[in-house]
Amino acid sequence: MLIHQIMASLKKERQRQGLTLADLSVRSGIDQAALSKLETGSHSNPTLETLYRVALGLNKEIVCVLRDPLANGSRRRRLVRA
Repeated sequence: MLIHQIMASLKKERQRQGLTLADLSVRSGIDQAALSKLETGSHSNPTLETLYRVALGLNKEIVCVLRDPLANGSRRRRLVRA
């Protein structure tokens, strides 16, 4: 699900910048058809490297953060129960 959210954000950014898939293809080095499949969800399991290349083509970067759980541990308990 997170990958779909990232791709939706990348597509929105591409559109905000007024770029076509062909433009992004040149910038990222990823085939236009492959980019289209990523944006439509037809390719549902891209590698992180692919996502990073798309982001760099948009002059953006993807940042993932690993942090300590909440001090009271309530978040951990909710995750374990789910």
